[in-house]
Amino acid sequence: MGRCAAVLAVFRELAFAEPDVIKLAEEMDARISADMGMEDFVTAIIAEFAPGEVRIVNCGHHPPVKAAAGCTGLQLVASGQPVPPLGLHPRPAAQDITLRPGDRLLFYTDGLVEARDRAGRFFDLRHQKVTRALAEPDLDAAVGRVVALLAEHGGDRPADDLLLVLAERIAAPL
Repeated sequence: MGRCAAVLAVFRELAFAEPDVIKLAEEMDARISADMGMEDFVTAIIAEFAPGEVRIVNCGHHPPVKAAAGCTGLQLVASGQPVPPLGLHPRPAAQDITLRPGDRLLFYTDGLVEARDRAGRFFDLRHQKVTRALAEPDLDAAVGRVVALLAEHGGDRPADDLLLVLAERIAAPL
C-alpha cells in the first residue's frame, strides 16, 4: 500500500502544474522511478475529461471499457501499442475517446478481470450480464450490479483488491 500512496502523492503534486497528460505521466515516472528497484513498477491510467471526450494515457493498466448509450455492447478501449507501467520508463501516448451523451466509461483494477471462479475461469467483462449491469440508470446501482456479478462469479470474498470508477457523459444543459 505504501507504493500506491507514494504514486498518488506524486500525482497530486504534479497534476495541477502539468496540463499535458503525456508529460504528467513522464514526470510521474521520473519521480517514482528514483525510489523503485529494477523489478518494481506501478500500472496507471490518467484520464482528462473534456466536453464530449476523454483523453487517456495508459501505462500498463487494463484498458477502460466503453458502454455506448443504452449499453447495447461493451468495447475495450485499448490503444494499438501497449505502454509499460510507471517505473519501467514508459513512452506514454495519449488516446482520445469520443463520448456521446449517455456513453459510459468503466475504469477498473485487475481485481475485477483476474477474479476466478471455482473452475479457474476469469471474470468475463464482456459478458451480456455485465452489459446489462452497466445499463442500470443509476451509476451507483450499475457499479453495485457489477460487484454483485463478481461475487456471484468468485464468491463473496475477492482474492484481490477492487476499484471501479464509472463515468457517464451527460447532455449539455440547454
